[in-house]
Amino acid sequence: MPIAPRLQDSDEARRAAQQRLPRLVFDYIDGGAGNEIAMAGNRAALARLKLQPRVLAAHTSCRLGTTLLGQVLD
Repeated sequence: MPIAPRLQDSDEARRAAQQRLPRLVFDYIDGGAGNEIAMAGNRAALARLKLQPRVLAAHTSCRLGTTLLGQVLD
């Protein structure tokens, strides 16, 4: 199975889906109802998001443990 490409934004994800999915499936997922006001609002909201990747961020301490049902697990 090929490794999925690293997508930079929602437009790249849409193009990748369009290339990989059967047309009927893609058109159903990609389409909107009526005059597509909700879809336009969703796309505008996604466009306003600014994601800051935290690749290779410095960490002085790292704790991988957690608490599950009151019990501390390392």
